[in-house]
Amino acid sequence: MLKRNKANVVNNTEVAEVKQTPTPSQAKPSMTPEPMEVQTPVQKSTPKPTPTF
Repeated sequence: MLKRNKANVVNNTEVAEVKQTPTPSQAKPSMTPEPMEVQTPVQKSTPKPTPTF
């Protein structure tokens, strides 16, 4: 399990470094809209169940 985790971490780091090196600008804007969109539905879903209760 530990060996598998270590391999995954190394692979992820290498992929992220390679992707961020050629297009560091595109990697940043892509990550910004993704979390923002995820937070929008989460917040809307939270207030809905609150008043229903």
